[in-house]
Amino acid sequence: MRRRTFLAALPAGAALGALSTGSAARAQTQAAPPTDPFAGVGPGDRVTGVNFTGRSTVWGAHGAAATAHPTATLIGIDTLKRGGSAIDAAIAINAALGFLEPVANGIGGDAYC
Repeated sequence: MRRRTFLAALPAGAALGALSTGSAARAQTQAAPPTDPFAGVGPGDRVTGVNFTGRSTVWGAHGAAATAHPTATLIGIDTLKRGGSAIDAAIAINAALGFLEPVANGIGGDAYC
């Protein structure tokens, strides 16, 4: 088989294979529809009846900062306390995270390892 003919036949063969296995898989995995498709949502974004112990309501009078590293958070809060804007705090936090967590910060984060 010539290369050009093979390359032209390759997508058609792949599509045919996907169609034949897709219908069989769909027939086997049909589940019953859920009785309550929408969960009740309470104040904020908390789902009622579920306890998210890792999150709590936070109120800030003059600003707030949250990062993955406590030192970077303190740097952002300090920037706000000294009269900096939210943009100044974001730049300071990004610079701190670039130093504190170099593999998890920057373009793509940890995706370019």
